[in-house]
Amino acid sequence: MANYKKIEGFRKNSTLYESNNKLYKKDKTPPDKDYMYIRCKEYDTSRCKARGFIMADQLILNHPDHTCAVNELYIKQLKLKTELKDAAEKGEKTFKKIYDSKVRKAGISIPMPDVISAMKKRRASVLPPKIAKPKKVVEFLESEDTDEKWKSNYYTSVTHEMISADGEYLSFMSKSYQRPKCHSTMP
Repeated sequence: MANYKKIEGFRKNSTLYESNNKLYKKDKTPPDKDYMYIRCKEYDTSRCKARGFIMADQLILNHPDHTCAVNELYIKQLKLKTELKDAAEKGEKTFKKIYDSKVRKAGISIPMPDVISAMKKRRASVLPPKIAKPKKVVEFLESEDTDEKWKSNYYTSVTHEMISADGEYLSFMSKSYQRPKCHSTMP
């Protein structure tokens, strides 16, 4: 049984390792080894010297002296942010309903403006099925028979950026977005 927990970091697909209310991240590790070097997450900011490695599902510290403080609240907030972003990615509820239910259940608070941007990005990163060109994405999202799940991913006043089913990078402005008209008094 492992003596640590894997949690998602600040970004999607980043991994942190939690043990004794401390966070560790992967350090430089040779690719052909059956272990992974880790160091304290606070190394970059406070030069905490705690280091170790993970081998056979055990986190072993060879330099256990931390110079950083224990931040249990930060770990709870990080877990809550991950839950909020994952729920937003599913697209089943509005951002406000997701936020209210998850914050109430967690018993801690994060200001909504701190997570709403990440929730929107996570929801917008879910790709519509079999779309290859920007023009087709707009047509798909604006068609009447498009599922409500995909319409909630559509923001009319932004530039959309996504990767197509073919792996091509797409960037385009929504068709229904209109620039504000300027009223000029010049003859």
